[in-house]
Amino acid sequence: MPKFIVKSMRESFRRAGITFTREGVPVDTDDLTEDQLQAINDEPLLVVYRADDDGKPAATAEGSGKAQLTKSAKQPPGKPAKDPAAK
Repeated sequence: MPKFIVKSMRESFRRAGITFTREGVPVDTDDLTEDQLQAINDEPLLVVYRADDDGKPAATAEGSGKAQLTKSAKQPPGKPAKDPAAK
């Protein structure tokens, strides 16, 4: 399931080795490098939307503005998260 939908403001636009369209392209950030994420986030001709459960662009809480592609924070298996309050 894609985590984001990225739409081009042009008919077709290529950035970070991916061709984006006005219709939108599903993107799973786990499949991208940090350089690709940065290139997409910095590109003013691309609009990033969070994907809803159906894989369609979800409305942003603010109602407008560009979402940012981010990697999902995954904890390595077998290692519990550290409690900052624990000493």
